[in-house]
Amino acid sequence: MSVSPLLPYVRTCGFCENGLLRFYVSEAEDRCVALCDECELYWDDVPAVFADAQAPSSGAYPMLEGTWYPATCEEVEARGLGDCIGGQSE
Repeated sequence: MSVSPLLPYVRTCGFCENGLLRFYVSEAEDRCVALCDECELYWDDVPAVFADAQAPSSGAYPMLEGTWYPATCEEVEARGLGDCIGGQSE
């Protein structure tokens, strides 16, 4: 049995109010977004959505090209976004 690592999130999604805004990183570019794990809206401006749940989204997941993966706390901190970690969960 494997244990899933705890992954950081920004906050609860202000749009759908059900999902968590998780940090996602692009494999091809040095870019990190907040992506809702329920409604799939994303925010390029992570600090803005951390500060205000009603900040306008940048688009929906299908618009993100390339391969994206959930970021670890270490990857979030390395990008200078450690202050935007609202919590961690599976």
